Amino acid sequence: MLFDLQVIKDCKNQIWTYETDGSYVRDENGTLLNDFNVKSNIIKIVPFSEKENSHKYKTNLDVLEILLGYKCNYNCKYCSQKSIRTDSADFTPKHVDQFIEKLKKSNITTKSIQLWGGEPLVYWKTIKVLVPKLRELYPKCILNFVTNGSLLTKEIIDFCKETHMSFSISHDGEDNTDRTTDDILDDEEIIETIKYAINTLPEGRISIKPTITNKNADIKSLIKFFERKIDPRIIVLCNNVVVTHNAKDLNCRMMCSINESNKKMVSESIFEILNNVSPKDKAFCGLRDNVINSMVHHATLDNIVGECSQGVGDSLTVDVNGNILKCHTFGVNTVCGSIDDLENAKIIGHTHFTNRLTDCKNCPVVHSCKGGCTGLDNNAHKLSCPNYYAMHYGYFKSAIATLFGAYLLDIKQHENR
Repeated sequence: MLFDLQVIKDCKNQIWTYETDGSYVRDENGTLLNDFNVKSNIIKIVPFSEKENSHKYKTNLDVLEILLGYKCNYNCKYCSQKSIRTDSADFTPKHVDQFIEKLKKSNITTKSIQLWGGEPLVYWKTIKVLVPKLRELYPKCILNFVTNGSLLTKEIIDFCKETHMSFSISHDGEDNTDRTTDDILDDEEIIETIKYAINTLPEGRISIKPTITNKNADIKSLIKFFERKIDPRIIVLCNNVVVTHNAKDLNCRMMCSINESNKKMVSESIFEILNNVSPKDKAFCGLRDNVINSMVHHATLDNIVGECSQGVGDSLTVDVNGNILKCHTFGVNTVCGSIDDLENAKIIGHTHFTNRLTDCKNCPVVHSCKGGCTGLDNNAHKLSCPNYYAMHYGYFKSAIATLFGAYLLDIKQHENR
């Protein structure tokens, strides 16, 4: 798809073009601007669908997700797991040795391990036994988890330091009522624990991870809130926007709606932050850098995997019994194999954006959004797409500014496409 980019460059209004399939950017004279002569080594993806997927799970993974169970001490209104709280077997200390043996026999290696709940720290007794054994098996991998923060203690922080583990705290800012009425940032003991983590752990090992919703669309204000409430050094990762996981649930659809003015605010505040990024905010640049990489390497549409790599087997989720799941979001009724027999496990429930009814392939931000979550159905994607677009437009706009020194005013489909 070809798009017209209305930009300001050298104080002049210009109309450039952007072609998604190949990520070509040309000025008003047709001159290719991203002619960087960089050899591309991006792998082409065979499109996949929920029922047809030629990809296999690999033993050399990018990410291994370990589901500890779905228990949680919160009941967030937009949580993707609300309907599956009792679906899984809970990981207990007595399961650890058998699970580790299954991992050893599978010959799985991984760059990163993520511990998932529910709320992972509900399973703290299990984590204390599991993580040292994971660290022994995978001494160099990144190991992290996301927590609502309510159960954090200094003991846990010391454990994270000892095992070289990172974590993010889910919190949505000044109005956190979509998560809970008992705000952890009103608890002085938890505030002190978070500050202890900032002072104790290496830089980048603790962060705040809000979900962008209709209540916290001004990301600049969101970051300032956390800096004021916790510590100016706190890292805030605003790269997660609310998504409709269940299109049949009216409450879910309402909770995940962002109005037009707030969607514009999301885009603009992301752009402003990225154009004035501080050293501690560098982790915030990842999605912008995805767009830059696509332009530098002239990425085509068949280079895009999805929001994660579960659909092509570069990542996988396992439960306490070594069952392979669709992912941590969708429950144990999505078992598609076992790490005991990785070769015969089938990747199910994931759909590449080219096989969906949504018009992702004709969207200018597809190289940033990557078609969103491959596990969502068509109706859920249709409802989530405007939120994805609002966030990723900000990253796209920043990429244009960073690579070409131009300010993006608007994007429209090219008339003579």
